[in-house]
Amino acid sequence: MLYIFLFTIFSVVFAYEKDMTFTVQAGRTDCFYHEVAVDEIIDLEYQVIDASHGELDISFQLADPVGRVIVADYKKPENSHRHTSTLAGDYRFCFDNTFSTFSTKTVSDQAETYMMRVRDISESVSRVRDNMSAAKRLQELHSAHEARDRNIAEGLCARYLHTRVTGSVLVVRCVCGTYRSVWDNMSAAKRLQELHSAHEARDRNIAEGLCARYLHTCVTRSVLVVRCVCGTYRSQ
Repeated sequence: MLYIFLFTIFSVVFAYEKDMTFTVQAGRTDCFYHEVAVDEIIDLEYQVIDASHGELDISFQLADPVGRVIVADYKKPENSHRHTSTLAGDYRFCFDNTFSTFSTKTVSDQAETYMMRVRDISESVSRVRDNMSAAKRLQELHSAHEARDRNIAEGLCARYLHTRVTGSVLVVRCVCGTYRSVWDNMSAAKRLQELHSAHEARDRNIAEGLCARYLHTCVTRSVLVVRCVCGTYRSQ
């Protein structure tokens, strides 16, 4: 956009620019001429950058084609001027060092003349406005596409998160169900083991009781047999 703007401005500016560095001898005046059209703008800037002796200063005059002095500076180290021409012709730029007896002055001068037409400026402003409107429409279209893409991305992200959360919940449920099933199986096995232990203790007690009764019976019979034998022997 900046490139379009600069191109538009320079398309309506007709400019001439010249940079010079020259020396003005002591006691002399050097003049330069430049042809200027009506309604052209003259921009002038000068500066004394060196002197063989004394101060860095010089006098300056700008005169129109009929010799009328438009600008006059006396012993200035630097200055700048702008003038809109009212006459067409050669304008005179004079640098006066006549007040110096020994000092030679070195002057850097930059002169520029340019003309701008009102109709071209209006057309340029219209083109700039049209370009700005087109850029605004493109920016709005880009913003709409960006908002649409952002909404799509947010929807996909929400669906992905929902899927991940649902999957995580299912995994947790499966793990909890498996753990509960294992716990229930362990509890059932423990109950079966306790029941088996109880039955085993009961059977052991019954067996021990039967063994004790059997031994008691055997002992009793043995005692009776012995008594019978002893009584028989004694009778004989």
